[in-house]
Amino acid sequence: MEGKNKIKAVFFDWGDTLILYPGLYDRIADFLKVERMEFKKALDIYYPDFENGTDEMKIWQKVCKVLTCNPPKLPIWRRFFEEVSYIDKNMMKVAAYLKQKGFKLGLLTNTEVPLMKMLEEQKHKDYSIFDAIVYSCEPQVMERKPKRKMFDTACQRLNISLNEAILIDDLQINID
Repeated sequence: MEGKNKIKAVFFDWGDTLILYPGLYDRIADFLKVERMEFKKALDIYYPDFENGTDEMKIWQKVCKVLTCNPPKLPIWRRFFEEVSYIDKNMMKVAAYLKQKGFKLGLLTNTEVPLMKMLEEQKHKDYSIFDAIVYSCEPQVMERKPKRKMFDTACQRLNISLNEAILIDDLQINID
């Protein structure tokens, strides 16, 4: 394949790809004493802002205004996420295999500040095989996949060009 760039890096999505969190919305809806579907609809309105760095307590104020419920007095997102989440061991085996084969690994995640902090605390233990981690809520990014800035930031951190990387993600929109 002369003239073609060789794949040098594999980017992995985090949520619903490397880490699973079944029942998260149910737990939070129960805590707020609202119906799950209504909670999900209200959260969906403000979730992009949350992933772009808006303070969690401001998000709860807005979500609870829509739901006409009392907002939590303290942050709850990370607590409930930690209760239900677990790392997908099979996907981590795939990542480890690719690392062993010489690929650079990047983790690109549309995530919120509370989970960015959690991931930063765990990266040397659970995510040490990744050469770069890029968060949508980082001050220098502030954009979600599939916007280009996340990919450009990851490529810069890995010292590669965009056409030398592929993405493994659970959402079709992020890989189109």
